[in-house]
Amino acid sequence: MKYKMHILLLVLCFSITFAVAQDRPQSDTQREETEQTKLLQEGAVLLRTKKAQDAVSIFEKVIAYYESKHRGGAVQIYCANNQVEALFYLTKHATQNPKIEARIVRIWCDAQFLKAYALVELGRVGDAQSALEAAIALAPANSQYLSELGNIYLRQKNWVKALETYIGAEEAAQFSDPQIRQSHLAKAHRGVGYALIELGRLDEAEAKYRQSIQIDPNEKLARNQLEYIRQLRVKRGIQ
Repeated sequence: MKYKMHILLLVLCFSITFAVAQDRPQSDTQREETEQTKLLQEGAVLLRTKKAQDAVSIFEKVIAYYESKHRGGAVQIYCANNQVEALFYLTKHATQNPKIEARIVRIWCDAQFLKAYALVELGRVGDAQSALEAAIALAPANSQYLSELGNIYLRQKNWVKALETYIGAEEAAQFSDPQIRQSHLAKAHRGVGYALIELGRLDEAEAKYRQSIQIDPNEKLARNQLEYIRQLRVKRGIQ
């Protein structure tokens, strides 16, 4: 399963963020945040031009900024891509830790996620796993982050952990932006299906791939996997 990410879309989002931010006076903190966004855009461009190592260096600068800014602070930080995800974190936090302030950011986790992508390009899968785990610690209901971590576990042939992580990605898809929610869910279904095949649970795997096809009827990977399941059954004498 290929590790994918929509870098061009991220770059576009960053560009829009700049345009909005530059239309109004900024405080020192806002100027710092704008600078981090610019760095993130620079790193994304480096990724698009196959300069993964240079991109990693840029993303690490952004990560270091946020780690320094929030290290040892009394505020709990979460990353959220939309208001629904942010509300989920804030509501849950208020219930579990009412005496501790919570704050929403985004750039920190985007830097970790993009760093993970670059590290995979460099063949540093273990380091990519650490970057994704850092992102998920701040954004535990991000379906995309969870699916990419699940893909790392598949690479490592850790089928049980992959299954657990992809199931989490299925559940988290409800918090994805509406225009990409179904694609996140379909991807999570395919990840669950892949892990289930490796665990020998073919009926459950077939059901997951069929769920993926219901979302995206033209998805070739799911159809190929269904054919693979059929061949496995024939080979094993399973009706």
